[in-house]
Amino acid sequence: MGSSAATTVAIIAAATRAHGVQLEREEVCEIAFAPESYLHGNPSGVDQAACTYGGILQFSKPDKVTPLRLGRMPVIVVCDTGIHRSTKGLVGAIMKRSKSEVEFFREHVDEASRISKAAVRALTEEDDQELGTLMNRNHELLKQIGVSHPKLNELVKAARKAGALGAKLTGAGGGGCIIALCEDPKAQSRVGRALKRHGGTPYNVSMDTSGVRSASNGTALK
Repeated sequence: MGSSAATTVAIIAAATRAHGVQLEREEVCEIAFAPESYLHGNPSGVDQAACTYGGILQFSKPDKVTPLRLGRMPVIVVCDTGIHRSTKGLVGAIMKRSKSEVEFFREHVDEASRISKAAVRALTEEDDQELGTLMNRNHELLKQIGVSHPKLNELVKAARKAGALGAKLTGAGGGGCIIALCEDPKAQSRVGRALKRHGGTPYNVSMDTSGVRSASNGTALK
């Protein structure tokens, strides 16, 4: 959902291909970090990695990307609050706060790291209940460090009440979107309707597994 990263990765692949240069995925991802840094200040790099490689990834800053091979993709709903915000401004504010509340942020980062590793296990073991619990806890951490928004919290609550196994903000926060995990397509529809009643714009989404492709023939890059 990182539109700037998607645009950047696509332009890099298309422009280099037009000049007779075939880049590998790793090179596309590395080059994309420069414009993303210009736009967002200090991005993690996960957006351009997701756009480059496709599928579900385990990502560690600065550039460690591990694709996850899953037997079954999770059923999710994405819901847009309609609230726009500056990723660069949000990242900058959190970086500034982290320098004055070092211990508080260290504890939250450590817990977030544990949640991320546990989520990988839950995904590979197809344990949606555990994955939902981890998503809920992660949202609470993000609220505590100040990157959520009342509308995000409202939609997260509405999704859970409608039967979502877990829900959390996604992206930089301060607006933007939430993501909700559902048990099945029927629950996905029910959660989507509830989110719409609360003023959000829900989307039932599917997973792109191939990532950036050659501009000339549509084949995936290496």
